[in-house]
Amino acid sequence: MLRELSNTEIISLMGQRLKQYRLNLAITQREMSMGTGVSLPTIQRLEAGNAPNVTMATVLTLMRYLGIIDNADNLIPLQPESPYAIKARQRIRHGKD
Repeated sequence: MLRELSNTEIISLMGQRLKQYRLNLAITQREMSMGTGVSLPTIQRLEAGNAPNVTMATVLTLMRYLGIIDNADNLIPLQPESPYAIKARQRIRHGKD
């Protein structure tokens, strides 16, 4: 689903989802701003889908405040080590180039 969306559209979707988490926890935008140090206008723009330049640090700060920081692990899932890297490491150990 996300592959068809632009970066701006994905950020807008993330803002909508952050808003839903905030509302489900009965937290106001002002409370979230005061609790995170993220400016109220930034939170308002992000939730409205008007924050195309929001930083990853800001998103992670808001996720941490909302108690969903563990979901950040899904942004770039851990991959198993590639066979190429394993083979290269073995060559280095055995003194081969």
